[in-house]
Amino acid sequence: MGPQKMGVTPPPIFIFGTLRDLDHLEIVLGRRHEGRPAVLENMRVSLSKDVELPLLAEAPGRQADGLLLDGLTNAELERLDFYERIFDYVLQPLEVMCDGAAVAAQAYRPAPGRFEPSERDWLLKVWQSKSGALMRTSAVEVMRMMGQFAPSEVARRMNVIETRAQARLNARAKPSSSRFKHGFTKSDVQIVEQKIPHSEFFAVESVTLKHRTFQGGQSAEMNREVFVTADAVTVLPYDPIHDLVLLIEQFRAPMLMRGDLRPWALEAIAGRLDPGETPETTARREAQEEAGLVLGELHVVGRYYPAPGSNTEFLTSFLAECDLSQVENGVAGLDSEHEDIRRQVLSYAEFDDALRQGDIDMGPLLISGLWLQRERARLRG
Repeated sequence: MGPQKMGVTPPPIFIFGTLRDLDHLEIVLGRRHEGRPAVLENMRVSLSKDVELPLLAEAPGRQADGLLLDGLTNAELERLDFYERIFDYVLQPLEVMCDGAAVAAQAYRPAPGRFEPSERDWLLKVWQSKSGALMRTSAVEVMRMMGQFAPSEVARRMNVIETRAQARLNARAKPSSSRFKHGFTKSDVQIVEQKIPHSEFFAVESVTLKHRTFQGGQSAEMNREVFVTADAVTVLPYDPIHDLVLLIEQFRAPMLMRGDLRPWALEAIAGRLDPGETPETTARREAQEEAGLVLGELHVVGRYYPAPGSNTEFLTSFLAECDLSQVENGVAGLDSEHEDIRRQVLSYAEFDDALRQGDIDMGPLLISGLWLQRERARLRG
């Protein structure tokens, strides 16, 4: 059952899960809606066993708290239906208590048997503190995709949407340095229109905007297409005792598409931040996945935008101390991510020569290599 036809007054909708967060609901509906408190008797809101979704489960003597939404326009119903179907939820009739009276309503619920409830209750405050910011930020991108992608296509992309949302949260938490900048902020930019013409592992966002200029005026409207991706890390493993460096080599499609006759990159270990991860956690996970390494102390080489003219990617580059004396050259990587990664251990002298001779042509590896040139004596000491 989808949104009601034009001219037909639909029953109110009972929401019992994440959309009880009014900021989340506002993103989905496109306007603020306070709703009316309502309860569903002899039911509870359960956490699903398999995925972190709220479900209604039978519970004699208990009640499931929620909000009753009425007065929604057809456009708002369509927005709500689009969002809920991403999670395989569809409208089902039920009766709730609101203001002391029984009210015929509808609620978005999964088809019977689709998800299995657990013994644990789903709690709004726990969700708000643990996942609320990430899901609200994800919902902003999701709702911009309405009309361009079917709910099932958005569902397939949710993991990468959440990695991009995590990057946006990271950017808000630690904005770019302003020490030598003029002092402009995000409020000095006016976005006129924003679209997402492409969204897969990466997204492309098309934005029309204007901004304040250094001379005090306003720029003309301009269109920019931005390659949107997750935050990521790079890790250069270094053994200060045996003076060894580990590099990896793998195929890179962008090098092929540029026309490079040798589209395999010699680089540092790298990977994107999954939702909820810190750069340090990602660095240790990727080192294990790509090279089978357990890292010791991590040193921050730098945090930076590698290509801010076209790309949202923000990198944290690490140099990681570890024992490489027993590491053999070989192949590693995850089959599930189509990784075919060759690892090789070089003496520092070989690595330094590669830097000086121009054999290293990957930006993060160059930066980490130059950092190691500067700090090597301290690390060995």
